[in-house]
Amino acid sequence: CDLPDAFFGTSSGGISDEEAVSYGSQGVFLALEQYIEDYAPNIKSVFGKLPSAKRVSTALDGHIYTLPFVQEINANKVFTRMFINKSWLDKLGLKVPTTTDELYEVLKAFKTGDPNGNKKADEIPFSFFYKNHNMGHYGLMASFGCPDTRDHVAVKNDKVYMTAITPEYKEAVKYMNKLYSDGLIDPESFTHDASQYKAKGNQTDALYGFYFDWGGSSVVGVERFNNDYVPLAPLKGPKGDQAWLVREPSIWSGYFTVTSSNKYPEATMRWANELYEEKTSLQLVYGPLGVNLEETADGKIKILDAPEGMTYNDFRYKKAPAIAASAILADTFTNKMIVNDNMKKEDALYQIYAPYLLKEFYPTSSVKFDKDKSSRMATFKTDIITHIDTTQAKWITGDSSIDNDWEAYLNELNKMGIDEMRQLYQDAYDAFMK
Repeated sequence: CDLPDAFFGTSSGGISDEEAVSYGSQGVFLALEQYIEDYAPNIKSVFGKLPSAKRVSTALDGHIYTLPFVQEINANKVFTRMFINKSWLDKLGLKVPTTTDELYEVLKAFKTGDPNGNKKADEIPFSFFYKNHNMGHYGLMASFGCPDTRDHVAVKNDKVYMTAITPEYKEAVKYMNKLYSDGLIDPESFTHDASQYKAKGNQTDALYGFYFDWGGSSVVGVERFNNDYVPLAPLKGPKGDQAWLVREPSIWSGYFTVTSSNKYPEATMRWANELYEEKTSLQLVYGPLGVNLEETADGKIKILDAPEGMTYNDFRYKKAPAIAASAILADTFTNKMIVNDNMKKEDALYQIYAPYLLKEFYPTSSVKFDKDKSSRMATFKTDIITHIDTTQAKWITGDSSIDNDWEAYLNELNKMGIDEMRQLYQDAYDAFMK
């Protein structure tokens, strides 16, 4: 087939590690390390200042086939947050819950107390978007000692384990079933998509009492979010567990690659190098100067607020790819930028969760598998993760009983190869951490 000179990834996605190795080994994608050395001082500088960016960009065969997106900002370490309707709490004379037991009592009051005042029993005490890492319910599982994720993999003392076969996971699911059985969880949490999830939050009458999101406002609308909702800190569970999920800063490979059809790879690499110039990177991520950004007299870059009634991401995405081959390092955020209200709010949200962040996590977006192991892992994810998710949904909704099913469930996962899956994760983790 005819190939373009290069592929340029955006927020819609880039080149996967598997694709990079596969097409790189065939010569379809060019190895870029010598081009970087000869023609890309900005990229070389980023790799020198942030070795992890080079490590993430380097394939298992030692070559660099793709260039990264780097956004070294604290807020990105937390990929999901909880929000609760403070106006409803105030109306019902309730305090912000601090434990899972208190949350249960609050949600019951939301269901029966008509806190939105429309004399209809239409309140949705708790909603989420199942299997979504930003809007899913995973953070609540950590209150039971189960730092669950979409991949159901975690790390403790450098040992990888699968969360969905632990006693802590069982207790977390039982708590979720208790909420569901009492009508406190939106039944559509398991079937609606992101747009439907947000549409319900934007109804004329407020419907959501408690929900998950990254920033909060997209689910219920900017005005309602600012007026009614507050972030909820990690809750203390029945055994005193109080933790929150963490991920690596945004350093993702796959956002630019050069193909074998390119007759002028040197010129292309010089062009790609300019993407990593500091001011250019800022505009790629936050929008152009004069629209989304403003340069001050002392050379700093001010990020402008969104127009009234528009979310900041809508304002930004209209003008910028937002996620693309670029690099904004921590030093730039600290010393070169004047952040807007949105970024101040994002940092304030981060600070709420920072004291509870787990010390260890599985760097899912950074670890690499060779072709054979990648194929094996893909099969496991199709089979094992699907089985875990399907079974969890049945347990939460009461379609079956976790107490009755638990041993058979563990036996089935063993037959499906969950031990081998865990070992693949462990081997990749060990190689990455060297």
